[in-house]
Amino acid sequence: MIQATQSSRKVQTWLWVCLVLFPLIFYWFLLGKGYSTRVRLIGAAWLVAFLTIWWVKGGQQVMDFFVPPALVCDASVPDDTCEAMGGVRR
Repeated sequence: MIQATQSSRKVQTWLWVCLVLFPLIFYWFLLGKGYSTRVRLIGAAWLVAFLTIWWVKGGQQVMDFFVPPALVCDASVPDDTCEAMGGVRR
């Protein structure tokens, strides 16, 4: 009897980093040919956990945690100064 060996693709470091930071976008790459069921399940579990945290905490707070803004300007900073420094206003 001939047995087919099933080799799965290795998930590269850049994809793991992107999956951790932006799972909603990069999870879909795991659905391509060659990735193992185990890797897909880990990715799906992280995607569900990420979306649950986002939903519970509020989307903006979660994104601030993963991708913090360079500078948050309060009301005392003039608009043109805030923009010149690359800040964001809340």
